[in-house]
Amino acid sequence: MNIQQIEYVLAVKELGNFSSAAEKCNITQSTLSTMIGKLEEQIGIQIFDRKTKPVSITKEGEVLIQQMKIIAFELDRFKETTQMLKGELVGNLSIGVIPTVAPYLLPGFLNDFAREFPKMEFTVSEMTTGQIIESLKRRELDLGILATPLNQNEIMELPLYSESFVLYDCSGVNYSSDTVSISEINFENLWLMEEGHCLSTQVLNICDFKHGSYRRHNFNFRAGSIDSLIRFVRKNKGLTLLPELATLEFTEMEKERLFRLQDPVPIRSIGIVTHEHFVKKGLLKVMQEKIQIKIDETLSINNEEFIINPLK
Repeated sequence: MNIQQIEYVLAVKELGNFSSAAEKCNITQSTLSTMIGKLEEQIGIQIFDRKTKPVSITKEGEVLIQQMKIIAFELDRFKETTQMLKGELVGNLSIGVIPTVAPYLLPGFLNDFAREFPKMEFTVSEMTTGQIIESLKRRELDLGILATPLNQNEIMELPLYSESFVLYDCSGVNYSSDTVSISEINFENLWLMEEGHCLSTQVLNICDFKHGSYRRHNFNFRAGSIDSLIRFVRKNKGLTLLPELATLEFTEMEKERLFRLQDPVPIRSIGIVTHEHFVKKGLLKVMQEKIQIKIDETLSINNEEFIINPLK
């Protein structure tokens, strides 16, 4: 048995036929079939039933393929470790980031991180939470940065940071103290991100936590970005809840309309998510540590807090 034979078996498992598997492995179909046949002969177990169309996997083959997946995964981890130790980590890394995180996190982090791995090619796209989850499960995306927890099958989550929600109120209301209770807020002029953005779901979850549903006005605008949301709230003397990181570059005048919420403070938890079979674990750990160093210096710490789930 050799590594190539394992790769051939896994390719047939993934693609469902010998022809496509041979094309993926850059060999002829007859060579692939012969190599798998030799493996079956060596171990004395038939992995594929070639009499069925499409080709099927025997019960014994299913058991062996699960073990082969583990072997292939560990080999990939070994290769990655040796590459990192020699400073030779190469390849492509596709990253999906939700739009309410990307403009506030990436500018201060991504360039430095990319320079540390000059042989890696990084592709970053703004995507909604749903798009990231589906792309990870289809293995079209390597990792995502978004609000957690997701509690999704096949998805692994690593924590990055937590940030408070703060009230941005341009309605002219004067609150009695620097911190505001959810029950004090008049949500009649609340403005949100458009549906599909987890921030919209989180804000509604916060409002409904003690207050119940807010009354909608007859002009229903849903912003596609936090910047649009802020501008619309300011122009229309409305209010919204924003993640703290989005407010760090506010002008002094804008900060006068920012109010912290009373304990327990609602927060959102931001994490890195990958498919459970993602192999570049070393790179993932470095990214996690670099982001945490950047963020820990900027965000406030609360005495009491509770995480708002990003999904309904």
